[in-house]
Amino acid sequence: MIPAFYSLRPVDVTQSTNLDVRRLAEAGEAEGIVVWAKRQTAGRGRQGRTWVSPEGNMYLSILLRPKCTPREAGAYSFVAALAVFDTIKAFVPGIEAEIKWPNDVLVGGKKICGILLETNLDEERKVDWLALGVGINVVSHPDDTLY
Repeated sequence: MIPAFYSLRPVDVTQSTNLDVRRLAEAGEAEGIVVWAKRQTAGRGRQGRTWVSPEGNMYLSILLRPKCTPREAGAYSFVAALAVFDTIKAFVPGIEAEIKWPNDVLVGGKKICGILLETNLDEERKVDWLALGVGINVVSHPDDTLY
């Protein structure tokens, strides 16, 4: 069961869950919306990298409105990484998992999760909205990656 704060919006296919959340934020939607996709056609990672997004893995983004500084917003990446790490450890006891600063979770030295934060600032230079995107390789992964 998902806590009442969150509103789940599942989609079969989207370009990017972060892009969906951005559009919702710009339309004035309240925080707590979670866009969850079975597949992304234009998933992104940090620094404009492509996040390969075939069906079977997990792709989601959450709309938050923290009203914090951009520097403080960076902490959300760590919180998300810890949440994924703790969930993996809870469901697969004894697994060799670690967090690779600032936004990746590794299992057996291989990247299984990436986290992407995107923000927009208000007139006071505070974060107006934050899209917290999480991609987790559950059943497949790209073959040609560093990790």
